[in-house]
Amino acid sequence: MEMIVVLILGVPIVLAIWLIASIVSSKNRITELTRRVNDLQAEMVRMKRTPWPEPAPKPEPAPATKPAAEPAPPSQPAVEPVIQPVIKPVETFPVPKPVAITPPPPIIPPLPTPPPHIPPIPPEIVSELIAESKSASMPEATPPPLPEKASFEMRLGTFWLVRVGIVLLLTGLAFFANFAYHNII
Repeated sequence: MEMIVVLILGVPIVLAIWLIASIVSSKNRITELTRRVNDLQAEMVRMKRTPWPEPAPKPEPAPATKPAAEPAPPSQPAVEPVIQPVIKPVETFPVPKPVAITPPPPIIPPLPTPPPHIPPIPPEIVSELIAESKSASMPEATPPPLPEKASFEMRLGTFWLVRVGIVLLLTGLAFFANFAYHNII
């Protein structure tokens, strides 16, 4: 029984500690990577602002006429010529000049148009319309019907069977724990 309690309580606690440690480690890695990206961006801006050095002029080759009679002394090692690295200039693109942005002109709403001319209704027609509306039988406003009382089947399915299911589930868990305690542990 103690082993099950240790597993039930210990595993989630260890998992939570491991997840928190992983989150902190990930946050530290993200912070470090953000710092490195910012450093690289600053280095890139610095490199764009500094001009490239002029390539070194190529040394002219020495004349090929050497006296053949003078052999090199054997005690000195042969000196290899220094090869200058060839530096190719990198294409630089001109930085676009900032463009002054002018605000757009304000939006002026259109002027309201006057409504079309409607001729006045003669008073005789108005009185006839009023008389007709009074003579017409208007149904009285009836209150909305009362909701029907829930039927026995609805109440049984939505209220009582749910509670019976919860009681059966808890009883089954209790029997399983008793079985595990006596046979497995």
